[in-house]
Amino acid sequence: MQDSWDNLTKELCEMHRLGPLRMSYYVERNYEMTVKIMDLVRHFNVVKVLLGDELKRDQFKFIYNMHEKVYLSALKDVYLNPKQHTAVI
Repeated sequence: MQDSWDNLTKELCEMHRLGPLRMSYYVERNYEMTVKIMDLVRHFNVVKVLLGDELKRDQFKFIYNMHEKVYLSALKDVYLNPKQHTAVI
């Protein structure tokens, strides 16, 4: 996503450098900017799905903390042994 943002920023800076007579802020007329905006939006949607909402992040933190507590407890050997950990999971 950072690369997409950097590409769009470079395109906008290049448009500004060309001057008002040669730049086109109309998305329909500026194909390069349109492609870069669509790439940024596509990356943003992927990041939004992977990041999740607050509830999803809270659930991941809970599961991580639970596994960490089991790992640090006396159940560590049972937890790491795949033949015995069916009762833990």
